[in-house]
Amino acid sequence: MNRLLLLMFASAFIVAGCGGSTEPTVVPASSAAISAPAANLDDPEAMFNLGWLAEEAGDLDAARAWYAKAANLGNPKAMNNLGWLAYKAGDLDAARVWYEKATKLGNSDAMNNLGWLAEEAGDMVAARTWYEQAAKLGNPKAMTNLGVLAEEAGNLDAARTWYEQAANLSNPEAMTNLGWLAEKAGDLDAARAWYEQAANLGKPEAMYNLGLLAYQAGDLDAERAWYEQAAKLGDPKAMNNLGLLAKEAGDLDAARAWYEQAAKLGYADAARALAELDASSN
Repeated sequence: MNRLLLLMFASAFIVAGCGGSTEPTVVPASSAAISAPAANLDDPEAMFNLGWLAEEAGDLDAARAWYAKAANLGNPKAMNNLGWLAYKAGDLDAARVWYEKATKLGNSDAMNNLGWLAEEAGDMVAARTWYEQAAKLGNPKAMTNLGVLAEEAGNLDAARTWYEQAANLSNPEAMTNLGWLAEKAGDLDAARAWYEQAANLGKPEAMYNLGLLAYQAGDLDAERAWYEQAAKLGDPKAMNNLGLLAKEAGDLDAARAWYEQAAKLGYADAARALAELDASSN
């Protein structure tokens, strides 16, 4: 089964499973009210929140600076997010150092992220160990990753158990994976129910999969609607399929526009479809 890092790419009309990801610790909704003067009073939580707001605004230098201030005052969430920024920059050694510092302070997100780094390096024993430590602390991402490992090993009962634990904690990746297991078992009603729960939590892969179910049921309007929702959230598979629908409807300009959007996100099928479309129009 294909895995997710930040966004999983799958071919058109193939349902995608979900997996692990290194992720930053999210900021509480109330943190938007935190002000810079408050952070200057040596409040590490306020510094962390300002770092998150800066990261959300795309100012990674400011984010890194605030996280560093908070981390120096012992904030494990800031340490984890410094690891995330290092990971995104391709500095895996620095990412590992920050994650390890955060894990020593009991941060389960950092444990999950160390598991993902181990998995990327092919060390499945270490990956499982880190995921289990994080899962014991109630981390739903780690539970989902343990489910993926079980599924890849062919142990669907264990996979389902882990996914259900994570889904009970409102993890949309786990819900999507439960939908995938149900679909593979031929239970399309259960699959649809799980995908809808994940879609309601903003999971584009689940929206895409609902589009596929609508396609199988011959419901073109629902198919397009789900793909459009997923595409708005940046899913290149959905963009590619919208291009395919537009092409089948004879709207080559719309098809080209969708293929171009998906191709810009690195989706190979869309790039090929775009090339074929351009070749046929010459």
